[in-house]
Amino acid sequence: MDPQAPGGPVGPDPLIGLTIGNYRVSQKLGEGGMGAVYLAEHPHIGKKVALKILHAEFASNNDVVSRFFNEAKAVNDIGHPNIVDIVDYGVLTTGPSGEGLVYFIMEFLPGITLTELIRRESPLPPERALSVCLQVADALSASHKSNIVHRDLKPDNIILIQRGREKDFVKLLDFGIAKLTGDQPGSRRTRTGLVMGTPAYMSPEQCEGRGNVDHRADIYALGIVLYEMITGRVPFYGEGYGEVLVQHLTQAPPPPSTIRGLIPPHVEQVILKALEKRPEMRFPTMDEMSKALIDPVGYVEARGGVANFLATPITPTNEPVAPVSRLTPSPVSRLTPVPGAMTTPAACTPSLRTRPSSGRAVSRICLVIGSSPYAWASSLPGFMASASLMPIGRSGTSLAMRSTW
Repeated sequence: MDPQAPGGPVGPDPLIGLTIGNYRVSQKLGEGGMGAVYLAEHPHIGKKVALKILHAEFASNNDVVSRFFNEAKAVNDIGHPNIVDIVDYGVLTTGPSGEGLVYFIMEFLPGITLTELIRRESPLPPERALSVCLQVADALSASHKSNIVHRDLKPDNIILIQRGREKDFVKLLDFGIAKLTGDQPGSRRTRTGLVMGTPAYMSPEQCEGRGNVDHRADIYALGIVLYEMITGRVPFYGEGYGEVLVQHLTQAPPPPSTIRGLIPPHVEQVILKALEKRPEMRFPTMDEMSKALIDPVGYVEARGGVANFLATPITPTNEPVAPVSRLTPSPVSRLTPVPGAMTTPAACTPSLRTRPSSGRAVSRICLVIGSSPYAWASSLPGFMASASLMPIGRSGTSLAMRSTW
């Protein structure tokens, strides 16, 4: 590695212009409490990467450096398409006194954070929110199977990129405080009494500083992320960290429907199940939560229905998670409602039309008997501003609507 790139630093930041590995640092992308992220580029082939550098004041702290490199190891151990890929890491001597530059190199993600999407467009349609959460859940499931708990899941750590035709392809990052659950008690990087995470997304057991935090903390955090996407706000907030931590420990989250209004009741139950105070009352595994996200109606109805779902402990099953990346039912048949366009099936009842005072036609309604547990509604005034997903009964019957306003 050659720290003296031709021309030297080109700005006030001494790292700009350095060559680290095979990449020349070109600009700073962002900065946090523990480190900064830079854009770097291969000088010959033009490949761009993100360079994450630990702040100098932490570089001499062996525990912090160990945790920093733990992120690189954790990501490499998991190896999942929805988790950012880290390609290199090391320590670079940058000054005459031998101070070290602790870094790792990861793929550059030309997208936006989920935080930005929520700020611009929330509340999000339930089907879009569930689709994003499904990808996060799949990544975390792989993480948990490698005995790694993320512990700091939040919208800032979820990047959405365009990949082919997929608009919201998820990349999960920042495993910097991940806990290796297979460690021996004496070697744990996060110990009893040390509170680590972001208060708005921390589980009650994290808020208490417990040393036995497990994968169910990530389930709780994902529930809060889904809650925020659908309502536009987190369930608990306050003027200080302590106030937020106390709410996680003592207060029930306001049901999302009390904030946004019209929210599918089965989706609301899935969110609230993830936010149970007692870990044993949440989804037992991320795979089980994925099954609920794929089919909220069928999952909830099979476990007590809306009235009893939250009081019912969930027993994990060996059934594999369906390979679904979008909520549009697949394969598409003539009886399958498809968002954005509805081909009227032969079995459809005749259109029902009336004329309201505005002179516009009422939406065409058609009953479809099929496998989809959802109804898609497109731009119904006074109902939903955009295409939305609504459970209308037990799996096997769905109501498809096409607006003719």
